[in-house]
Amino acid sequence: INMLRQEHPHYLPFKEVPVAPRLDLAEVIVPGYVRNDLYVTLLGAEVSRGSKMSDRNVEVTVRAYDNNNKQLMGVLSAGVGKENLQEYRTVTYHHENRPRWLETVKVAIPINQFKGAHLRFTFRHSPDFCHRSMNEVKEKNPRIIALAFVNLMQSNGTTL
Repeated sequence: INMLRQEHPHYLPFKEVPVAPRLDLAEVIVPGYVRNDLYVTLLGAEVSRGSKMSDRNVEVTVRAYDNNNKQLMGVLSAGVGKENLQEYRTVTYHHENRPRWLETVKVAIPINQFKGAHLRFTFRHSPDFCHRSMNEVKEKNPRIIALAFVNLMQSNGTTL
């Protein structure tokens, strides 16, 4: 990339190209080198229709919390070159009870906060903006239809 920047300085995309670190580790690991990368891929869900006549518009919000149930800010990332997030929101599929996201989120929690930390997944029905009823217009947030969480570290010290 540096060579491209030098040879073509006028080409704008080469000025701010994010470079992703390698996912594998080197054959020789330097003492004191700490790397705590965790990637979580949201595959999909099966959500019941409930009393609705049509399928739901399902969106998942991912947040990280410490052992005191306090939200960890800026530890989620949607990709290289993107700002760290307080929460990650998936794509919302229109009227799909079995959405398949296949979206990957990087979780960068410092090692000293990793024990006791967990990820909370909030599943919401996002009302269709074109066909809202009067009750849904009054709601400020989409209605929560399910919650899930996963501990990042087990009691024996193994990681997710």
